[in-house]
Amino acid sequence: MLSAVPARLISGWTGVDTPSQYVLQYATWSPLSWSDRGGMAAALARITAPTVVGGIDSDRLYPPYLQAELAALIPGADGPHLVHSPYGHDAFLIEDDQVAQLIKRTLALAEDQEADQ
Repeated sequence: MLSAVPARLISGWTGVDTPSQYVLQYATWSPLSWSDRGGMAAALARITAPTVVGGIDSDRLYPPYLQAELAALIPGADGPHLVHSPYGHDAFLIEDDQVAQLIKRTLALAEDQEADQ
């Protein structure tokens, strides 16, 4: 569940390298960061930009079920799409071709939306 992410960060297993990364991740996922927007679901429901949701099948920091939750909460989201890799969370840095396909898909959706306007 997306709301459980802050608890994981606080627990000491953060998957981050520096204190500033910890603070940024906590601020992003903290329930407080969503409170002025009606909660996480309400904030995500207001997204109007073309959105491709991707995840990594071996990611233990942000496992695929979290990507599925995001995709379900973002109107019109495309995905979740999975990058297949044995490298866990770092796969987004290594699996260039698969990540590039997700980026291309996002740009294509944005182009389509712009043409429709």
